[in-house]
Amino acid sequence: MTDVGLTRFDDGCTERAAHQSSTLDQLIELSYALVDHGHDDPLICAAFRLVLDLGDHPTPARPALFATWTARCRDLAARAAAEGHLRPGTDPGSLAAAVVATAFGSRVLAGSPAAVANLPHRMTQAWQLLLPAVTEPAALEYFHQFALRREPHRTAPRP
Repeated sequence: MTDVGLTRFDDGCTERAAHQSSTLDQLIELSYALVDHGHDDPLICAAFRLVLDLGDHPTPARPALFATWTARCRDLAARAAAEGHLRPGTDPGSLAAAVVATAFGSRVLAGSPAAVANLPHRMTQAWQLLLPAVTEPAALEYFHQFALRREPHRTAPRP
């Protein structure tokens, strides 16, 4: 069951990020998929619960979940740096670790339906902190707006 749920999760996240134009767009989109994809899918939720409760033990059929996603994010960050979208000296491994820790940490901490609904906003807050540190100043506003558009539109609470 774990492998099926995690494969479904992997496929959904990969598909969601594949349609973005720049590599940094793909990394940002992927971060929102990691934090939010499948939270309403019982099979994916059960797979995550098992990984968290029993540990992230790789098998011949499935490498370690967190290591896999950190490697994917590191590859995207390295490509974004090569495209000139990251500040010189930005370490792709550090950026990848921060993105994965934020996404999966947010999932772990979301224990109530209200917290689950707030997951995209948590990722937006993380990007608001990360982007100024890692993005070229000329591109900052574009990527900031790109991240904001990943968050579902919220309506103001009633007074």
